[in-house]
Amino acid sequence: MELREKSVFYANNLQEAFYILKNISNVQIMAACTRNKELPEKSFSIRKIPELIYIDNKERFLDVGAATTLSSLVMLGKNKLPGALYEALNSIATPFIRNIATIGGNICSPGQKLTLFAPLLAMDARLDFKKNNTEIQIIPISKYKEVPNQYMLTKIRIPLEDWDISIFRRIGPSRKITRSMASYTFLARMENSVIANVRVAFSGVISFRCKEIEDRLMGTSLPLSSKIMDDVYAEAVNKYDSEAKKIEEMPPAIVRQQFLNLIQYSLEQLT
Repeated sequence: MELREKSVFYANNLQEAFYILKNISNVQIMAACTRNKELPEKSFSIRKIPELIYIDNKERFLDVGAATTLSSLVMLGKNKLPGALYEALNSIATPFIRNIATIGGNICSPGQKLTLFAPLLAMDARLDFKKNNTEIQIIPISKYKEVPNQYMLTKIRIPLEDWDISIFRRIGPSRKITRSMASYTFLARMENSVIANVRVAFSGVISFRCKEIEDRLMGTSLPLSSKIMDDVYAEAVNKYDSEAKKIEEMPPAIVRQQFLNLIQYSLEQLT
């Protein structure tokens, strides 16, 4: 059996990281490696780059460096984080893992979307990717598919808004990543008993914002009528089924049922 050597590079700052990305072909960015059973053939670590480890809490948004650990965010406390995001962070793995796992790693992990994706999708988070100091791609998380070639995620901007209803649920086996794992977020704000804003997001093997449901509920008076609830439930069925058809292997059937149960539960909070 041929044993291939693994090459691991380390970057101490962004300039070194940009140099590695530009000059070493097929190198993969690594942070805490909490999901990797083995290293790729060529990789480099960004977990100690100071420009990527920060939290800047402003009045209307939160800027977070991509290498910031999940525990650092949790330590901000639930009064300084959107409620759904705080709950999502606390649902991930164990405190030990959260001490080393990074927000960028959770977002950019290949394959199925992980726990933080649904709340960030519902909140209209923005991802900043850099190739060097001048070439920058700013991608809304709703448009994110994969890390652009020779770019790296440097910052996540999370809007800070007030929500009257904030629901986060993680489904699937506790603290394990399987095909039946997914996360769900429902946000709603009311003004004078009218739904002024609503967000619905679901992420796992399939990932989507339920724009059809959001449009149907926006401007609706409370309490919801049984007809509107039935219409929204039907939209949820159609949305999930249409998104599931886009992937090669369907998620387990239980995932669909749990998503629909969560839609039903969320609607009941509006009655």
